[in-house]
Amino acid sequence: MDLQTTMDTFKGGENLLVGLQDVLQDSQTIGSASRIFWSMEKVNKIVVLGQETVKIIQDKMKGVDPDDQKNLDQLLLVDNQLTTVYAQIDGVKKSTLPPLTSDLSSLHPVFSLTKSAPGSPMDFLEIGRSVEKLNKDITLTPEQLKSLLEVTKNLETLDTFGLDYAKHHKDIDKSKKALNQMDLFFADYKSKGTVIPTTTGAPVESSTEPMSSEAPLHSDASPGALGPSTEDESTGIWFIFCPTFITC
Repeated sequence: MDLQTTMDTFKGGENLLVGLQDVLQDSQTIGSASRIFWSMEKVNKIVVLGQETVKIIQDKMKGVDPDDQKNLDQLLLVDNQLTTVYAQIDGVKKSTLPPLTSDLSSLHPVFSLTKSAPGSPMDFLEIGRSVEKLNKDITLTPEQLKSLLEVTKNLETLDTFGLDYAKHHKDIDKSKKALNQMDLFFADYKSKGTVIPTTTGAPVESSTEPMSSEAPLHSDASPGALGPSTEDESTGIWFIFCPTFITC
């Protein structure tokens, strides 16, 4: 095959890239909307403060600067706030039904359920920095210091869950259109896809090991898991998966 013929086979592929920017935007919108499900599956029901730790904080927070005072006041309320968040998560899980079709657009009703869960806007890392200042108090006993260090660790863990769900609600509203557009994109991609012929050359040697019929199609992916958007290396398209608490 000459060079010109080879280049001609790519023309269809170039057309497939038209509108790729919109596809990327849609996939990011879907990723943001699905982020809540990722958090709901990852979250552990942590109790941040024990009764003794509350007493330590109430005693040691006297005389701190106003910003730290504000953060530590929030800390004393954190477990009440988390109880509400955990109830929101349980409510979404109990209300979730499997999508009716395999189309991405069928996920929008599932996404919409999470609008009933605003989560928590608390800045756990900022609160943790105020706790770290208390840790420097030289009058702390070893047990008191250990308790405060555990609080800091719990706050860091909570930050990784991304519990501020309200900031994703705007993308949940936009996800209906984005999901529809992605369905159209994949249908169009499939219809316009071009198989590029190969040149004559040395035959490709087959593997000496037969493929097991029992081998999983996706051995590195847990079925039904909905995580943060992951980018497919070959196409640059982001994919989403059903939450584990949905039977897809």
